[in-house]
Amino acid sequence: MKYLVLALTIVCVFILVTGVSYSQGRGMMGGYGGYGMGPGMMGGQGCWGPGMMGGYGYGRTVQDEQCQKFLDDTAPLRKELHDKRFQYWETLRNPKAKPDDVAAQEKAIRDLQEKIYSMNPKGCWW
Repeated sequence: MKYLVLALTIVCVFILVTGVSYSQGRGMMGGYGGYGMGPGMMGGQGCWGPGMMGGYGYGRTVQDEQCQKFLDDTAPLRKELHDKRFQYWETLRNPKAKPDDVAAQEKAIRDLQEKIYSMNPKGCWW
């Protein structure tokens, strides 16, 4: 009986130590625990630091004046798009929502996206 208790204690300690070591510190590809927000594969800096090709984040490029003007001009439209998306997800969450209402909101979101995309100069990310 003493050996069984000792063996179970050792197994529990092993599991605890293993769990802590996997959740903290550097991970398999050089990243840090959690969701990969630390330094990542190939020397990148996770989601927002310098990446594989020397850029930042998800393909973020240097914005020139034309791109900055696009972002300034479309700020109200992008805010409206954000609000429509929020309203859409709230409608989906509502069990009493009608399919026609959901479809109308999807169409409104698509139309607004197309309007913003049509104003976008080539190569600008938003």
